[in-house]
Amino acid sequence: MYESMMEHFERFGLVLNDRIVRTPVAIASMSGVVDAGYVRAREQHIGAAFIGGYSLDAPAGSRG
Repeated sequence: MYESMMEHFERFGLVLNDRIVRTPVAIASMSGVVDAGYVRAREQHIGAAFIGGYSLDAPAGSRG
């Protein structure tokens, strides 16, 4: 596994929190419910995920 991660580092040169990032693709929660399950379902295709935060607008169901 170490050799594999070094290949990723040599290719992209990305390190986040002292970890080599496998791919320069990141996802982030923007609306709705996005949790660890959302990230884990996509983990083979992403290099980083940013989840959490607070919604400041009204819930989608209350608009109208």
